[in-house]
Amino acid sequence: MITRRTLLVGTAAVAGTVAFGGTAQAACGPDLELRANAKLAVTVRSRSAWGADESYRFKNGAEVWRPEFFKLQAVTVHHVGYDDGNDPLATLRSVYKDQAVTQGFGDIGYHLLIDWTGAVYEGRYSGGDCVPVLNPGKAAANSGNAAVDWGRAVNPGMAGVSPGAGRAAGNLGKTVDPDMAAGNLGKTVDPGKAAVDPGRAAVDPGKGAVNAGHVNQWNAGNVGVCLLHNLSHVKPTQAALDSLARTVATLCAVGGLDPVGMVDYVNPVNKKTRTVPAVSGHRDWAETECPGNLMYPLVPDVRQKAKALIG
Repeated sequence: MITRRTLLVGTAAVAGTVAFGGTAQAACGPDLELRANAKLAVTVRSRSAWGADESYRFKNGAEVWRPEFFKLQAVTVHHVGYDDGNDPLATLRSVYKDQAVTQGFGDIGYHLLIDWTGAVYEGRYSGGDCVPVLNPGKAAANSGNAAVDWGRAVNPGMAGVSPGAGRAAGNLGKTVDPDMAAGNLGKTVDPGKAAVDPGRAAVDPGKGAVNAGHVNQWNAGNVGVCLLHNLSHVKPTQAALDSLARTVATLCAVGGLDPVGMVDYVNPVNKKTRTVPAVSGHRDWAETECPGNLMYPLVPDVRQKAKALIG
């Protein structure tokens, strides 16, 4: 039984700020904004605000995995899956280092993370424009690049191990999905299989979500939102649930999704298809306990609240 998730990666550059591994990183402020419209937006604490070491995204001066963007098709709810203490910033840094460095993937696998106070944090790096998750100005940039979907086989024996032991809960195994693109981590794949049809890779401006890695085989266009703590051991706080609902509503409004509806998801990388709730729990995609036994029954309520927020 798979008891956790998948992973990650990313980058981009803009002129004039701090250099990492030969690439410039924009000096974003501590608070970013993920906005759908004039009435619906979420304040997101930036990577710099929680202390992300951007050098983790590089190896030998080269970025491990450059961001690629795909039309937003679904939102998936997760939990970190272990008892992570009372310092959310320390948890973020620990998960990030484990996934980016120990596992060697180059970034954290979730797009956004939410702590028990309701604070929302930027996860996966999505470029130098200081806009979390999305990169509207480069939404169609995939047409010349091989697409990556970091679906990974999870090693069930590693599930539940804390990052302090060198692994995040539900740690990935070493098996790489066949839909990994050429050139990442020294892997070479038939370019005919790795490259994405430019017509499918390009997305509508404002609707491109950076590819991350949180659901095995089903990552591209699927935005992962992760709550801290093990939500099979403790209930999510009302503050966390309220923040999750607003975050989900904002993402759904951006992507034109009905939070209470179903979607016919198509992975633009590996061409796999699946009909799922537009807003799902990780276990809707795979055999896993995620997003926790005390969180999963609340996902329908999150959908309804998100629907009401969109109006």
